[in-house]
Formats: sequence, structure tokens, C-alpha cells
Amino acid sequence: MNTDLPETIDPAAVASEIEKRIRSAMDAHKPHQASNGPAVAPAASEALSAAGHGSRAIKALRTLHGPGFECAKSLLPAALSDGLLILIGPTGRGKTVIAAYLASERVKAGKSAGKFLTATEMLDRIKQCWVRKEDMEPVLNGWKKTPFLVVDEAQNRSEEKWDNHRFDDLINARYANELPTILIANLTLAEAQKSLGPRIMDRANECGGIVDCNWESYRK
Repeated sequence: MNTDLPETIDPAAVASEIEKRIRSAMDAHKPHQASNGPAVAPAASEALSAAGHGSRAIKALRTLHGPGFECAKSLLPAALSDGLLILIGPTGRGKTVIAAYLASERVKAGKSAGKFLTATEMLDRIKQCWVRKEDMEPVLNGWKKTPFLVVDEAQNRSEEKWDNHRFDDLINARYANELPTILIANLTLAEAQKSLGPRIMDRANECGGIVDCNWESYRK
């Protein structure tokens, strides 16, 4: 049985459910509130680590609560199928932990944790290809074809048109092949529209969602 078959996503319904759950959680949210977060099995933790998720984010899953947790649960159908999700907002809102949660739930569902990396790591790897005179296509294809991709700190991409073209091509290839992708950026909605461009933003609206993580910081 193929567990990676995409499911139909209604972006409007997803957005409505996200807003409803976040509003409810924000009413009850206390930044230092103790909470029993989602249980993460050792095998799932190992899979997340191998995919590139940091140990701090993996450990934080045990205490994920409030609006971040409600948001994460709302986004799960898109992460399990073919969604393009964009998480924006200030630092400290748990965006990276939300991505780790979605990856861990994929593992629980028998799917791949895929790959996690920052935009800086992505660009540095491309530059290594230039320096080493290495064929870049296998590297790019690895990101294009991984079953699940998370790109953190997407606002840290280069200003160079060539780099942005490659990034746009990567996201377009994953969209075309119905592979779930998460982009994380410490940006406002207006800044994200300028940084990521209309094509990426429109496709997220079509088959996943753009979430403004504007709740209170977990670091206070």
C-alpha cells in the first residue's frame, strides 16, 4: 500500500481551521505554561536528526503547546500530502519546532522525514559546487525529489538573480511533482511577498497555506 499518495487539500478550509485553532489557543496561552507536548518516539527523533533538524527543536517537541501546537496540528494534512506551507512572523514563535512536529508526524504515518536545511546552508552547498567544479544537478535534484523539504530562514537568501532563480525553480519543481514543502521566514506578509515572489506565494495559497505566526513569543 502506497502511504505517500496525496490527499485533496482545500486551502480555504485549512486557513479557516488554522485561524480558529490559533485564536482559541491564544486565549489560553501562557508562555511559561508547563505542557505535555506530543510524544516523540526514539525512532522518530533519530529520523528527524538524520533529516537535519536540530536537537533543540526536537527536544522542544515535548513542550510544544498553545497556538504553535494548534497551528501545527492544523497544518498536518498539507504536510502529509502535497502542501506548500509558508510560516512567517517574528522569531520565538516556534516556527522551526512546528516544522519538526510535522516531520515527526510524517514518520509516525510511515512516511519520510525528508530534509531540513537553512537557506544559507542551501546556498553554501551550491557555492561548494562552483568551487569544486562539481556537477550541481545531483545536489539540486536531491532537494527537488526528497519526499518532504523544510527550508528555514528563507529570508537569508542571496540578492543575486541567479540564486533566486534556482530557489524558485526548486520550489516550482516540488509543486509540479506534488511534494510537500515548508518555507520558514522571519518576515511580515508584505516582506514575504517581496522576498519569495508572487509565484511561490500564489502556489502556497492554492495548495497549502501562508501562516502568520503572530502569537506571543515562547521565549518570554
